Order: sequence, then structure tokens, then C-alpha cells
Amino acid sequence: MPIQTEAYVVHEAHGPFKLEQVQYQDVGEHELLVEPVAVSLCHTDVLASGGSFMMTPPMIPGHESSGIVKQVGSHVTAFAPGDKVILSFASCHTCRACLSGHAPYCKYLQELNFSSKRLAPTPTSPTSTASSPPTTSTAPCTDSTGAHLNNFFFGQSSLARLVLAHENGAIKLDPSVSKDELIKFASLGCGIQTGAGAVLNIIKPGPSSTIAIIGAGAVGLAASFMASLYSPHRLILIDNSATKLANLPEKHGATHLIDSSNLKEGELVEKLMELTDGEGVEYVIDAVGSPQVLRDGHRAMAKGGMIVTLGGIVKDCGIIINEHLVKGGTWRGTHQGDSVPRMFIPKMIQLWRGGKFPFDSLLSYYKFEELHKALEDVHAGKIIKPVLTF
Repeated sequence: MPIQTEAYVVHEAHGPFKLEQVQYQDVGEHELLVEPVAVSLCHTDVLASGGSFMMTPPMIPGHESSGIVKQVGSHVTAFAPGDKVILSFASCHTCRACLSGHAPYCKYLQELNFSSKRLAPTPTSPTSTASSPPTTSTAPCTDSTGAHLNNFFFGQSSLARLVLAHENGAIKLDPSVSKDELIKFASLGCGIQTGAGAVLNIIKPGPSSTIAIIGAGAVGLAASFMASLYSPHRLILIDNSATKLANLPEKHGATHLIDSSNLKEGELVEKLMELTDGEGVEYVIDAVGSPQVLRDGHRAMAKGGMIVTLGGIVKDCGIIINEHLVKGGTWRGTHQGDSVPRMFIPKMIQLWRGGKFPFDSLLSYYKFEELHKALEDVHAGKIIKPVLTF
């Protein structure tokens, strides 16, 4: 049965976010219909709306949300109407990567999160889903004129009053979670998870280590919060916005702040080497993707150190392979901070409840209809992480 709702739609690359009527044809076998209480905005939504990501317009953006399940598909067994959920990215739960605890590298990540396709009917054998893409025809989502819209962005396309989501991207919460908590938790499904996971799942720094984080947005600050729990000797936060650095939350965790906006090439390297007594930084977390800053971070990396790239679109940053080789360094990327959402998001919530992970200090709240104001404030550096509420 067709489902009418209102959603933000971007019809063409770099076009505006327009709040308008859309229609889902039905709820698929493996899908949830969720009424969100909040949707958190991420820079990736802007990239996608500009045609610079793996899903492009015409589309419904949005990929960090929380809410109440209103309806479940005919083959859904883990959720029921009334459940409180957080929505994150979708994975198949059957391929080798998923079964070995590496859901961010699911064999069918592209199909489930960026192709606008829905999960196929339940397979007749355990091997059929693992051996062929678990998707079927393009999911029927249309605008008010009947034109197709791409949806299931990160398994959800949540900038809508009703959200059609893959069940495998949902995390069920305890019924005792309050509405205020559920609103906060909308922000945990992607960017904050990525920054926190980069520390907890990947670098796992020892006490007295040296860490540099490039970018003081939500991703970088989530990494800083988590890194501070390891009692590092130096935790250096780098950003090119003096306004942003001046308005950091009180418990940002960093021991040193560097404004890179007016630094000439090589000067950041000098500052990092000075702060580490000439030894270099053991761990560099890149949450921006600026070629020059990333290059300087590599040059300031200690021997045997590690760089982890979390986001940004970098085609060439001028790293000389021989320099990397003789340092014995490691450079790796990560999707979602290597996090398995159904395990990692509850872990973040547990740390938050214990006063150790103050992610909510990054959040600013707006009404759902105030999306454009929220984006303006982010671009102006006035806020860090906007959350739209209903």
C-alpha cells in the first residue's frame, strides 16, 4: 500500500533541499518504516547533494537518525512496531566481512547503501544471499510528479517525516530510553561513530602516546573525546578555523590546539615536531582530507607511526613513497571507524552515560523545517553538529 510523507528532496546536483511530498510504494520484506524523532546532519549529505558522492540526485538525503518503528516488513523478526531505534548504515550480515565482524566492508555495501535498491526476498538457502548481491529492483520512491527518487542513502534516506530503512541498519534500544536521549542518539549513526571508532577500534593508543587530529568538526572531536580516555602525552587538535577552535566544547580532550589557517607550507610540521620533542607524532587522524595538511601530517609522523584517513575526497596529496617506506609507517583508510553499529553504538552510549564520552556537547538543535538555517550555521562555523527535531 503506498505511503505518503514529506521529505527533503534534492532534484539535481548543487540544487536546493526542498521539503515536498514523496511516496513509497510499500514496505519491503526486510524493511522498517520509522517515524523519526530527530535527524542529524552530516557533511556527507552536502557532498551527495552536490553530486560528489556515491549516491547522487535526484535523491532524499539524510543518514543519521533515530525514531520509533511504525511498521515492519513481512520477513522482519528482530523489530516490532513501537521499538525505539537508531539508524546507521546497512550491511548484509551474511558475507565473509560481516560474519568476521567487519560490517563496514560488507561485500554488498554499495548495493545496500548507495544504489537505491532494496533487499531481495528471503533466500531459499543460506548460501544464496552470500553468493549474489542481496538486492532486487530499484526501490519505488517517487516525488509528487511520479518521478523516481534515489533513496536508501546509507540504508535510510532519513530527511523525511517517515523513513523507509533496511532492517540491517537499525539498532534497537532499551524501551526505557527517554525521548530526549533518543533525540541525542540520532547523531551516533555515522560521523561520531567514525571518529570514535578510529581510536577505539583502530589506533588503540597506549598511555603517554602522541596523537594529532586534523579537523575539529564532529568527527575529529569524537576522536578527541575517545583518545583522551587513553591518557595521551600529547593530544593535538588542528583546524583552519579560529572561530571553531575558539568555540570548542569545554571537555574537548586536546592538550594543544593549532590554528593552521595562516601557516605556510612546512610550518605545521615544525610545530608538530616541536610539540613531540623532535620525535614526531605516533598517530595522525585525518578527518578533513586537505592535501597540504595531510602531507604535513605525514612528514611529522613518527617512525613506525600510523595515519588513519576518515573522510574527505583526496586525489593526490604528494606523499613520496620512499619517505613512507623508510619510516616504517602505516597508512590506512576506514569506513565508519571499523565499527559494527549494533555493538559500537551501545558502547558509545555506555561511555556517555558514564560521563566519559560527551558527544552531546557537540549538538545544536533545530526544528525539522529549519534545515537551511542549520546548514548556514554550520558553514559559518557557529555550531558543530546540527540535529533536526520533529
